[in-house]
Amino acid sequence: MNLLMTEMRRALHRRAVQVLIAIAVGECLLAGVIAYLTSAGKTLTELRLRQDSPAVMANWWIADDHLGVLSIAMFFLFLGGFFGGATVAGAEWRAGTITTVLTWEPRRLRFHGARLASGAVLAFVISFGLQVVFLACFVPAVVFNGTTRVLTARSGSTWVSLWHALR
Repeated sequence: MNLLMTEMRRALHRRAVQVLIAIAVGECLLAGVIAYLTSAGKTLTELRLRQDSPAVMANWWIADDHLGVLSIAMFFLFLGGFFGGATVAGAEWRAGTITTVLTWEPRRLRFHGARLASGAVLAFVISFGLQVVFLACFVPAVVFNGTTRVLTARSGSTWVSLWHALR
């Protein structure tokens, strides 16, 4: 457990990882501002006609075709995780800390298992936190310009029939 925590601390103290997280948070804020500005001044009908509008909370995840705001976030989180993991692994080899650690830790399988586990834990925690930040940035667009109501066929509304007809 000590080796796992050491590897997680070592990865989090890499400047490249911190910069990638800062870039991701900045992009989340930018996406929130864009969502707010593009949804301002539009009626709910206009927002619902656009199926990719993040101002309608029902569009955050569309189960039918797996398109929505969250699928876009997952794609960019995958890319960021890939580049972050590659950067951490490459920086460790370039700095020579792998050989130094292996002189003190003779069990190579234990060491590489701890590195793999720390990468998996950090990828999960960082991606979950960034998804929360990403969705939190859309809350002002939903609260001030959009809606949290979900259109269902059971609601009996005329908007539902209009939505199904346009779909």
